[in-house]
Amino acid sequence: SMGASCCHVALRCPPWESGAVDEKRSRVLEAKFRLEAYKQEHILNHADKLSDSELKTFLAEIGDLNLHALENQLEEIEGEFRERITPFPMEDVTDLRSARPEDKERWRNLGLEAVKNGQVAIVLVAGGQGTRLGYNHPKGMYDIGLPSRKSLF
Repeated sequence: SMGASCCHVALRCPPWESGAVDEKRSRVLEAKFRLEAYKQEHILNHADKLSDSELKTFLAEIGDLNLHALENQLEEIEGEFRERITPFPMEDVTDLRSARPEDKERWRNLGLEAVKNGQVAIVLVAGGQGTRLGYNHPKGMYDIGLPSRKSLF
């Protein structure tokens, strides 16, 4: 029998439910080993915060994932774009704080046109909440002013 130390997920079961502990540990370990094969075991990092029913649903959803097909699709997409995506020249990088207002407006319009035409635009934000933006949600939900009003997620 494997000890709980081989699993990153702490199991919260009362000692009198040892059968439930073993069943739960077995399901979590099965998902962990499956995810490790695709370097996705981090998905279980906060599973210990789930109730028993939430964990059961979560593990069932993981079990339903076709990880091999997803990995193949990702490799295919990466292959398609690898040649088309190139780094931009560093001489084109500037600090917006020192840019002239007319340059900022021109860049904004160019960026919006690129988004409208289905070209790639980049928004880089550090992780975490958007409190310094005056926004009490993750920055990925922040409205950055796109015409569609869509956020990153």
